[in-house]
Amino acid sequence: MRIVTGRHISGLRDLFSKVELRRTLYLIYGIIFVSYAFLAWYIVGYILISDLVMIWILLTMGGILVIFSVFIGEEPMLVRLLPYIGFLLALMIFGQLLVQVIPAYGTDELAGNTYAAYLFIHGLNPYIDTNMAGVYAFSHIPPYSITPMTTGGPVDFFVYPGLSILIFIPTLLLGLRSYDIIILFSGLAIILIAYYYRKKGYDVLVPFTLIAMMISVEYVFYSLSGDDDIVWTFFLGLAYIFRKKPWLSGVFYGLSISFKQITAILAPFFLYFIYMESGRKPRTDLDLVAGAALSFFATNIPFILMGAGTWLKHIIAVDTQPILGAGIGPSILSFAGFVYIPSVVFLIISVSLLLVLFVIYVAYYENLKYAFFAFPMIIFIFNFRVLENYIAFWPYMILLVLPDFIGDYRENVQGRVQKHHNLHPFATGFSGHRRVTAIFIMAIIASGAMASVGYEYNVTNADTAIHINWLGNASDPAWAPGYISEIHVNLSYTPFSSEPAALPILFRLLPAATGDTYDINGLLWHANKNITQGSHTVAIFPDTYADLLKNNLSFRLEAYYGQINAYYPTTVLNISGSFGFPIPDPNMTYPSSLSDPVYPGWKFSYSVTNGNGSFKTELGGFNLSQYVKIAGNSWSYSMVTAFANFTELSHMNATLHYNVTSWSGVNKFSSYYSQTRSRLAGVMLRSFSGFQILVAYNSSASGQIYQVNSTFAVVISDSNSLSFRSLINSIESTTGWSFTTGELSYVVAVLNVSGYTSAVFSGIQMTT
Repeated sequence: MRIVTGRHISGLRDLFSKVELRRTLYLIYGIIFVSYAFLAWYIVGYILISDLVMIWILLTMGGILVIFSVFIGEEPMLVRLLPYIGFLLALMIFGQLLVQVIPAYGTDELAGNTYAAYLFIHGLNPYIDTNMAGVYAFSHIPPYSITPMTTGGPVDFFVYPGLSILIFIPTLLLGLRSYDIIILFSGLAIILIAYYYRKKGYDVLVPFTLIAMMISVEYVFYSLSGDDDIVWTFFLGLAYIFRKKPWLSGVFYGLSISFKQITAILAPFFLYFIYMESGRKPRTDLDLVAGAALSFFATNIPFILMGAGTWLKHIIAVDTQPILGAGIGPSILSFAGFVYIPSVVFLIISVSLLLVLFVIYVAYYENLKYAFFAFPMIIFIFNFRVLENYIAFWPYMILLVLPDFIGDYRENVQGRVQKHHNLHPFATGFSGHRRVTAIFIMAIIASGAMASVGYEYNVTNADTAIHINWLGNASDPAWAPGYISEIHVNLSYTPFSSEPAALPILFRLLPAATGDTYDINGLLWHANKNITQGSHTVAIFPDTYADLLKNNLSFRLEAYYGQINAYYPTTVLNISGSFGFPIPDPNMTYPSSLSDPVYPGWKFSYSVTNGNGSFKTELGGFNLSQYVKIAGNSWSYSMVTAFANFTELSHMNATLHYNVTSWSGVNKFSSYYSQTRSRLAGVMLRSFSGFQILVAYNSSASGQIYQVNSTFAVVISDSNSLSFRSLINSIESTTGWSFTTGELSYVVAVLNVSGYTSAVFSGIQMTT
């Protein structure tokens, strides 16, 4: 007869707890897979069969896992593998969908890294500001993705260490997109988590952990849309995993700092952690520092040799750049003008908090051994700019250390940590000299912080050189339906001796939440003139489409230049009655960087048999193109279209001026028409009564009208100016067609022509 001992009972309890955990996780996985499948379907729709098949499989897997969460008996091994398979399938679905929509550069940081790599392989120093000036022309990054400076314009200088350049060189040499590197490191980070959990014997938690990463908006979507912080996160993870080999751990830690300086904030905590884990051997910290220094300088030496001074100046300036405040932290009180707080105060608070947390970490090491990876989440909340990537990637490190935390907790819960089971307030958590020393150190830190803040208030009083007196008329000269595109502002300017006589004043609108997505930097506007001493009324306008102000939306207004700024309290502006112009954004002033609309009120579309069409904004205009694989007897076209009131345009005697350069493959062409073969680029008017006129440009044409059929006519014109009154009167007298309201389009059209056809429209201006 077998005797059941306490050890056997404990083993059975562990077995049942593992089974219960696994079955609970099956239910969670099933719910997540079903949710992901429906979310993917909302994006896919009904057309992409390959994606739909993967969605059906994922739904089925979700259902099977829910069934086996309450299955009485031992589940098949295949069921245990379903969470892994489902995770990979979900990742494939969303990876495929994201690759179809995300741009080559989703952030100005990624664009800057790539352009710096481009300069380096061409022998130019990226830390020289004039060399980086071409970054935006190189990357074609959307205007809403830039980081604005307090003196106007985007940040166009480079402030990150060498690895952030070197790591993107392969994308240029191999013709890849920059975010392919981010996708690679995102995958490596997932593999690292899976490897470490399996190594520590927590296989059952691997799918759960990976899915937790996948459902993180910041980890998946933010990374794949251009944020590169997963690179330093991966190297920091390696530094932790190889902590038992301090020199190698230091190499990886140095690489993480060499990609982005943000991980340097962990240095005191990580060094103390390594020191304690080695049994208090100082040599281990020396090895770690040596390894970190080696990898950091090895990846920066090419740039140091190019110019040590410019390299050092730029990488230490990362937190002192003259850029607008933004983000989610308490600094909103300062940069939104609620309370005067110098920006450097937030730096003082962050540094003081780091020191305090280090004192607490040393004192409560047994309790906080692994928690230091989350300390930056607290510290960066008090930074002047608090963006998602400053905070969102630190939980990855906590996921990575969980197996070690669980192991230590189980080992020590009845041992030496038992006496600290109830965590006391800091002051009562010490005894004797440790308590006195800790309180003394924290008092010094607090006193230094308060003294520094007081000094900053003393020497950097609020600059009152400008004052916003009132806001005047709001209007919409761009005719962007539902938006305001001009505001009159009255300001007073009393310059101090060190300030310019003529101030190129800039503006920022900080709108209320509406459910719409606004750029984190607010809405950037500019004035129609500089201001001098005295009182002035200026007209201000949005910089880009993304900066248009929604009608009847409350906002705060900031006027600024450099260290000078003023604020106007929260207000609401509204345009009522007629919007004034019978066509949206007639001068195509505000490209949107969106697929719809491409300009306010303008939509891109194409109809190409056996081919495709595309639209792309360019400097001063846009490009329309199409590719026809097999020529046919039906018209193929690409166009951008907006509503137009032709009666009003004719009444106003409006004239549309534009330039068009058309291409057949790599060769320029002039528009031509025949009943059997045509290639046209120009402007088309379509009335809601069903009639269409396409006015195509040919410098040697005679202006002849070709009536294609009973509702469609082509005009080949040698003029790049179109008078609506003259054209409509001519068409009505020739054909009897009526044009009152309808649509205006810029169009590229072909008949019975194969290959690539494109046209660049530029210099668009509507005059009356």
